[in-house]
Amino acid sequence: MGVEVGPPSPKAGHRRDLEDVNQVALAYFRSHLAGPAQEYLTGRGLTQDTIDSFELGFAPDSWDGLLKAALTKGVNSDDLVALGLVIENERGRRYDRFRGRVMFPIRDPLGRLVGFAGRVLDPAGQPKYLNSPESELFKKSELLYGLDRARSAVREQGEALVVEGYMDVIALHQAGFPTAVASLGTALTAGHADALTRLDVKRLYLAFDSDEAGQRAILSGLDQTASRRFLVSAVTVPHGKDPADAVLGGHEAEFRAALGTGLSEVEFRFQRVLQRHDRESLEGQRAILEELQSVLRPRDVFDPVASEMRRLVTQHLGIDAARLDEWLARSGGRGTSLTEVQGMRRRRPQLDQMRRLELEIVALT
Repeated sequence: MGVEVGPPSPKAGHRRDLEDVNQVALAYFRSHLAGPAQEYLTGRGLTQDTIDSFELGFAPDSWDGLLKAALTKGVNSDDLVALGLVIENERGRRYDRFRGRVMFPIRDPLGRLVGFAGRVLDPAGQPKYLNSPESELFKKSELLYGLDRARSAVREQGEALVVEGYMDVIALHQAGFPTAVASLGTALTAGHADALTRLDVKRLYLAFDSDEAGQRAILSGLDQTASRRFLVSAVTVPHGKDPADAVLGGHEAEFRAALGTGLSEVEFRFQRVLQRHDRESLEGQRAILEELQSVLRPRDVFDPVASEMRRLVTQHLGIDAARLDEWLARSGGRGTSLTEVQGMRRRRPQLDQMRRLELEIVALT
């Protein structure tokens, strides 16, 4: 017995129409790649296979090249405006948004073409990168460039390598880093975290800045939604380069090694809390435990962030792991007393031996 399927909703049909418009634009950009844009991409070290695989193109320096080409294909110019491919000024004149730019098609995790980014070829041109504006299809805070290609490797490895630039993603994939993705000029958001969580990601590597000060700035500004769900490390890119220049410049092995030596966000957060309190005193330890309580309490059966923070707390504060777990189970988000903190401390062996002697003496009397 079959399942009756109703007709698609008008909204779903309109979305597919807009996706088709983006496909017309992509074909136009791809058809103009030959020339300076092609030379720029190969000059950066990309192979022709990579250029074709990522469907890179070029928007000619024309005010209405795409507009005219799309109209001949029967595209409604209002749809071009809705997608931000064409701009309408205050006098009603319409013209191409992307001009004189290398074009990067942007797809959602399911591979649907939702927008574009364009990099200006003229060194004096501004802005250097220009994205599609927010639209029915294009939600910048929810999109990660390259995730449609990386999703299988990301799910299989349980990790993602997050970089800043489109070229970084493409170069890393070419160099054998299949989990590379990029945020679209924004910090990691709750929407990005949701997309990665759906792929069972446990660890994130952030390769944004080349020095430790930059690493600390990244971790300080990291959205708590991301930092609470994943083990995050900020990676130093070798030779002070961006990831694309590093791997295309022959430093693939060094970049791969750098992934294992990044600054851990959990440790960074723990050290910042330690700087505010005296770890040796009961009062200081109570303040540390209360400040870190929400992170220490597991969100799921397997919570890598909570596990790592628990390891740091027991190691650096001399807290007994089992007693810490007991306190977390019964505290329910409330604070803790100095007596509870004292009870969680690991007892010194010599004191335990003295206590046993005392008990033996009492038993003999």
